[in-house]
Amino acid sequence: MNADVVKCISTMPSGCFTANADTSNALVMIVNPYTTPGITLSGPGVKLQGYPLIIYATVTNAGTAYSITWKNHGTTFATTTVPSVTYFKGPGTDSITAVISVTSAGCYEPDSSAVLIVRDSTTSVNSEKLTTNSVGVYPNPFNNQLTVIGLQVGDRVCVYDLLGRKRSEVWEMTNKQAEQHFSLSELPAGTYFLHVWDGLGNTRGNISLKKMK
Repeated sequence: MNADVVKCISTMPSGCFTANADTSNALVMIVNPYTTPGITLSGPGVKLQGYPLIIYATVTNAGTAYSITWKNHGTTFATTTVPSVTYFKGPGTDSITAVISVTSAGCYEPDSSAVLIVRDSTTSVNSEKLTTNSVGVYPNPFNNQLTVIGLQVGDRVCVYDLLGRKRSEVWEMTNKQAEQHFSLSELPAGTYFLHVWDGLGNTRGNISLKKMK
């Protein structure tokens, strides 16, 4: 227990000793109890598929340094040292949790948040129904090469997976062309998002992609 005093007493058989017992110095035991941090999540309950969203964490009893592991349906998609994370909304319902691990000096146990549910908005993005100045792609599904139309000078293009992880380089458009061709042969088969934004950071399009092989 905390503040216990521990001593050791050594006894010897009688014989060639000036004393048959001796007592050590006192050792005071200081016990630091484990501290359990707290973490709760907040963020939008509904988000349009393909758009970025921010989840915030309220952290308590965590000292001055910690890391947060973010999970969606139990799969880790990010680790941060700040109480927030940004990711791109995928299809369906997301089940977001976070585990906090304290790196400050002291005795801390990890803690997990409750589940934060983020549903897909009922409004869908149909970027393939082209209007003036809109962005579209073909073919979709595609195999190795994707063609994007409607891009302007200064636009940036990048491909993300359903957990919001960047899966391609960021391509910047330096000239206006009717069509831009992008090689995505290294991507495994699956569902992705093509995110397009202009030079001011405004979103111009989020298009769901299907890679066949």
